[in-house]
Amino acid sequence: MNPVHDITDRLGNKGTIALFAVLVLGAFAALDYRTLNAPSPKVTMLEDAWQSFDRAALSRDAPSRAFDIKADLLKLQTTRLESLDDRSPNLNSAAEKSFHTGMANLRECHAWLQTYRQSVPASGLIPSTDVNVTRGNARDHIDACTDAHPIKPLPPGRSPSDPD
Repeated sequence: MNPVHDITDRLGNKGTIALFAVLVLGAFAALDYRTLNAPSPKVTMLEDAWQSFDRAALSRDAPSRAFDIKADLLKLQTTRLESLDDRSPNLNSAAEKSFHTGMANLRECHAWLQTYRQSVPASGLIPSTDVNVTRGNARDHIDACTDAHPIKPLPPGRSPSDPD
């Protein structure tokens, strides 16, 4: 005989209905748990923006064209992230605080990256005596930013300059 029939025969009609209700509630609870623990688009996009920062930071000494491609992608992702922040529902308070701290850190790291690029001695923007100090400070900050999160490899067939 079928094992399901054995169980339902032992439980009777009320027991079978109760067992079915428990299974349905369990399925809904599992789906709800998965939904509640799914990463927020804010968090996912912030991680992507950090990856773009890391790639731009790796090319900080590259020629302008190569660096600008990566810097433009970072700027695009940061702009998208800020617009998403304005129109998306808030996360729970701890996650929201963490998100805003991450955004502030990203902006600061991006500013140091721009400072590094602008302190090239030939640019004349900074007196030559201060160039090495400024560039060294910027390098230290950028290294601290990139050390905070490891860079992830790109999926096969994708380059760092590809749009999302």
